[in-house]
Amino acid sequence: MAIQFPLDEIRSRIGKWKTELIQRKATVYRLLAVELQTLARGSFWTLSQGETDDDRGITWDPLKPSYVDWKEDQGYSQKIGVRTGKMFAEFNRFVTADGFYVVFPTDYAKFFDRRRELLPPEDKLPAKWTQRLNDSVVEWADQYLQFPQERSA
Repeated sequence: MAIQFPLDEIRSRIGKWKTELIQRKATVYRLLAVELQTLARGSFWTLSQGETDDDRGITWDPLKPSYVDWKEDQGYSQKIGVRTGKMFAEFNRFVTADGFYVVFPTDYAKFFDRRRELLPPEDKLPAKWTQRLNDSVVEWADQYLQFPQERSA
């Protein structure tokens, strides 16, 4: 007795999976952009409170006492990197045909980033961030790219 492996059927399914993945690339990029933005926002809030971001291994320099006094007199937040909230509010994500990215688009963000790193360099994402991004893709693929279950006769 022999069992013939349905190689043509498997090849067809793999081809359909690849095609579906390519067609859904923008969906995956959007998913990853949202995840990366969530991670970066969490990092910002941790750092803005003067705490260490354990994932990135950094702490922002504290504000100068004279600036803390000025912010208090003006009724602004005492958090690092937050005065009006505009920089954080405008933090955004973008998806292109070739990928995705997150950005603080305000001019002030460029100035701020010279002294206190807003985002890690793209070639040095924290290991926990990379793992979360990978996990998100795997979860998405498990949910949307499963082969149909064979029915027994």
